Parts: sequence; C-alpha cells; structure tokens
Amino acid sequence: MTGIASLSAVVWNDFVSNWREREVFTTLLRCHLGHYIPGMQQWFDYVDLMACLAPRPFLITEGGRTPDIEKIGKAWDLTGQPQHYSVFYYPKYATPERRPHDYDDLFEGITDDEYYEYANVDVPDHCFKENIAVPWLSQVLGVSQEANS
Repeated sequence: MTGIASLSAVVWNDFVSNWREREVFTTLLRCHLGHYIPGMQQWFDYVDLMACLAPRPFLITEGGRTPDIEKIGKAWDLTGQPQHYSVFYYPKYATPERRPHDYDDLFEGITDDEYYEYANVDVPDHCFKENIAVPWLSQVLGVSQEANS
C-alpha cells in the first residue's frame, strides 16, 4: 500500500502557521503554497494538511500559533485519538505564561520579527529537535533507541 495510508508517524520539525494568514498580514516575500502546488492556497493550507493526517501519530517540535495548533488538534479529538497528537513549543515559549500573544489578532504590516513573536518562534533555536523527535519516534514505532546507535 502506498500513499498517506501507509504513513506510520509524522514529525513536523518546524513551527505551525497558517500561510494564507501569514501572507495577508506580513511582508512575506518567500515562496507561498502556490509555488509548491499551484492553486493550493485557494482551498487549504498547511494547517489543513496536518489535520488530515489524523489519527496517525503526529508530532510538532517547535510549537507555533496556538490557535492553529488547537485547530489541528481537533482532528485528533474527532477521531478519538488525541493521544496521538503531540506538541512541543520552543523552551522560550514552553508554557502559556511565556506566550503573551497566543490569542492576539495579527495586524497588517507586521514584520517577520514581530510575526515570530506572535507565532511563538525562537528563531535562533530553530533546528532539528533530535532530542524530542528521536525518542518520540522510537516510542511510537516501538524501536529501541539503543538499536539505532
């Protein structure tokens, strides 16, 4: 079997954001979704793609905009598998008290640096989170970490 049904688990090693929203409010000059799949952004966003992976085990390693994270998590709730949805924020934004803009509205003309604050992104700490991803994958896939050494 090929395709999405054959996925055992997914690690999203990045922060979560709704690209359509980000394009509207920021000065985003990078490639948008339409460069990857023409017309995609007219119908759905990365947040929607992530949600369609439910109920498979899914890990987000760098947090993101909390409303988007919650929206994705609802898919796992609806499938009755909320335990298969895991989210880790950057340590700087690990607790709600450290995320002062969690539910603040974005505003037009927001700079990238401001957007990252609203999206709970610690830019200097952006990297592959092997300390989170590898143990999680080992547990989910039932593989001994010693076997991978």
